[in-house]
Amino acid sequence: DGWQVVEQSSFAWGPKGATYKIVVEGLEDLRRLSIVAPDGRTTLVRPDMGVAKMGEEFYRPGGLDKDNLTRSTFAYMTRRLTGPGGAPLLMVQEVAMDEEPGGFWLYTLDDKGHPSLLQVIESFGLEEIADLAGDGEPDLAGEQSFSQQSGCLRSYDPFVVYRFADRSHRRLVYSLSLSRTYNLKHYYG
Repeated sequence: DGWQVVEQSSFAWGPKGATYKIVVEGLEDLRRLSIVAPDGRTTLVRPDMGVAKMGEEFYRPGGLDKDNLTRSTFAYMTRRLTGPGGAPLLMVQEVAMDEEPGGFWLYTLDDKGHPSLLQVIESFGLEEIADLAGDGEPDLAGEQSFSQQSGCLRSYDPFVVYRFADRSHRRLVYSLSLSRTYNLKHYYG
């Protein structure tokens, strides 16, 4: 079928620290990513435009390489962001298109230890994971569009913040108040 492996990495995931594998394959400029569970079951991550390297294109979060548990350049997992069962979430960034980042895919483990899609945040490029509300819970700050410039004019593209809807960590929701606070603190001007 023409796909060739461009990257493989193994990492521990879940409460028992079982070994999972990430396999990234390439076909010309397109990349696809698979997550292989310890029992061999394979989950294909399916962003429409392919997966991006973390830190490439317009996706440029600071410091993510310092605590990436996957050792993959195409996926990110940190103990700072956990899912419903308490295991870290696996994050994959879709390739950016024109004025916006691609989708941001978050995977958790189901009760059998298989990767399961928790949520896709459309048009989101992660900038930071931090407790922005001061409540002990992690929040995700990022971009939903990229600035466009024409002459001396530049578009206004505010940051957005997502937080868990509740302590179950089953769903991230947009937070207007945290987005406003984050923009006042971090936006140029």
